[in-house]
Amino acid sequence: MSTINYLFFAPMSGFGGLEIQMVKRASDNLARGGKSLYITAAGTQHETFVKEMNIPLINLEMNFKYLDFITAIKLGKLFRKNQTNVCIVAHSSNLSTVILARNFFKRDLAIIFYQQLESGVNKHDFFHNWIYRNIDGVIVLTDLMQRSIIAKTIIETEKVKKIQYGLDLTKLNPELYNKSESRDKFNLPNDKLIIGLVGRIEHTKGQLVAVKAFIKANIPNSKLVICGNIAFQSYFDECFQLAKDNGLEDSLIYIPFTKDIPELMNALDIFVMPSQSEAFGLVLVEAMASGLPVISTRSGGVPELIEDGYNGYLFNFFEVSEFVEKLLMLANNEDLRKQLGANGQTFATERFDYIKQTQSYFEFCDNTFNTRFETIN
Repeated sequence: MSTINYLFFAPMSGFGGLEIQMVKRASDNLARGGKSLYITAAGTQHETFVKEMNIPLINLEMNFKYLDFITAIKLGKLFRKNQTNVCIVAHSSNLSTVILARNFFKRDLAIIFYQQLESGVNKHDFFHNWIYRNIDGVIVLTDLMQRSIIAKTIIETEKVKKIQYGLDLTKLNPELYNKSESRDKFNLPNDKLIIGLVGRIEHTKGQLVAVKAFIKANIPNSKLVICGNIAFQSYFDECFQLAKDNGLEDSLIYIPFTKDIPELMNALDIFVMPSQSEAFGLVLVEAMASGLPVISTRSGGVPELIEDGYNGYLFNFFEVSEFVEKLLMLANNEDLRKQLGANGQTFATERFDYIKQTQSYFEFCDNTFNTRFETIN
């Protein structure tokens, strides 16, 4: 079969890194000459992004979290109409509905779960056994996620593949940008030490932890930049109220979500990611590729990215004092910032080339479909 048709099933209303990566994989498939159809909910930022990327789109919404028969019928008809060969599923909760659609309408279709979130739940019950017997492959981001899904489900080891995100490293090269111009673009001062973090404004991303550490560090002539979509207004307000209560309201700067990440990174001096839980942390790799020294929590797959003291620093989420200590080490030592930044840039450049990772992704998906097609026929 010369052309393999892909359907990307992501009918969620939220919008963040997971959704962005799903859309990018659909776009990557088009770029390599394949066919992509994207399924998501109407009236969402997610839908808007799909349209901006010029990806064929159909709106579907889940009526039930699991075993949604009505959505399964609609989806199954799309499988047949579009001669879909591979369905990429973004959330584990959607797998049961996709399996119903496949089993009733197009048996030779391969279902691949693109797991981008960690799960600590043991899934050896009857329902989950049925699900993981019926999917054909799983793509995970880290060794930790790979070990976890093999241990907590009945999925066969050979069906699970670790394929990390790739980056367009040419765009992140700091030599392409002028720091002063980058700061002017985001209205940031040129005579301050700028510490920044990027992510949805919500409790698990740890913006409040960053504000607490920034206050305790009390670094002269410094600013803290928080960039991202506001998921919880009350949490956002809490962050700025804390800064205000400590007389630092002018030192905390908010920048809305931006696609100009390379320029934003170039405007910073130190990047921090104080997330309570982070399955992978692509923005951390973007910071390293940009030559920035980084500080992050020891969470999820992050320790697979940072060797503490070599290409960044790690701290435990609840230990703000440890965060402050490492923040001060970088703030007070420009040579150390340069050394960790250079080590991080080398690490990112060697490991996260976009073309290589994309090729690995679709090689696995195409082979998974070919295996199923041969088995069924």
